[in-house]
Amino acid sequence: MAHGGFRLAESSAIAEYLEEILPPPAARLLPAAPRDRARARQIMAWLRSDLAALRDDRSTITMFYRFQLQPLSGQAQRDAERLLRVAEQLIPTDGGPLFGEWSLVDSELAFMLHRLICSGDPVPDRVAAYARAQWTRPSVREFVQHARPATVPPSYWEFSGTPRPKLA
Repeated sequence: MAHGGFRLAESSAIAEYLEEILPPPAARLLPAAPRDRARARQIMAWLRSDLAALRDDRSTITMFYRFQLQPLSGQAQRDAERLLRVAEQLIPTDGGPLFGEWSLVDSELAFMLHRLICSGDPVPDRVAAYARAQWTRPSVREFVQHARPATVPPSYWEFSGTPRPKLA
């Protein structure tokens, strides 16, 4: 993100910056209630700082390009099971947003779940429905559907350190 010559690259920092410079409701990205905001930040931090093996085995790139993926490694499988267990506990029974109305954590959780969904890994129906519903948001659809190169640029593999899987 660039704003007046100031640049940020981490989505949680961007979200907090936008909420500080644009008063609510213009930039309500996290829940309004302090405890819900804290919980949302906790979930987002967990999604970013944990689940490393799952992120390695099902990198973001696998959501947008088709590869011949290997089965999840043992640790990635444990990460996936933990992600699904937490998601099942967090997602309301009606499948709606985590805190009653959309917040950035809904998109972040759905994005992580789509690493599994797009790769054909098993995801419980209710969790998959929640993740798919989050991806119907216009801003998310715009990101998911924006034009990408026909193949993954070589610089991605160099920058990310992600092993290059075979194309499907």
